[in-house]
Amino acid sequence: MSPHIVRSLSNLKIVKLWSGCTALHVVCIDSETPDHSCNAFIDPHLVTVYGNAYLIGRNTFSCFGIASAILPQTPPQFAYKIAAKSLPGASATTKIMQAACARHHTVLVGSEGQVWAAGKNDVGQCGVPVIKDEKEVSAWTAVKGNWIQDGTKIVQVGT
Repeated sequence: MSPHIVRSLSNLKIVKLWSGCTALHVVCIDSETPDHSCNAFIDPHLVTVYGNAYLIGRNTFSCFGIASAILPQTPPQFAYKIAAKSLPGASATTKIMQAACARHHTVLVGSEGQVWAAGKNDVGQCGVPVIKDEKEVSAWTAVKGNWIQDGTKIVQVGT
């Protein structure tokens, strides 16, 4: 394998990127910055997060929030976009601020404290109850809970 340019991200400013040591996919978050094209360095305090997520890689166990049978993986040059406002329970102003990836599941954190998960859930790793004979959460699902620790929204995943 060799590196690929993800063409669908080439006109975006990606400011956050998540993956895991066993993950087969990557989550990127886009942003907007003031027009300082002549500056080599941009003050991170001036960055406005748009809050769209882009997933790249393998969609095993529907970890992109879309059934694996429909989208088994993204081609190397493309990313699958998830707009925050399309997630269940999200308001029009919600932004995706953080994410976590494991091998077969993904967790997204919204700007208003919401948490969504998709992917393999045979032992409850998506944070939702396990349903007999269903090994995955194939659409983004809101996860209920108190996700604030020491004043910070926290979400973590294991392998």
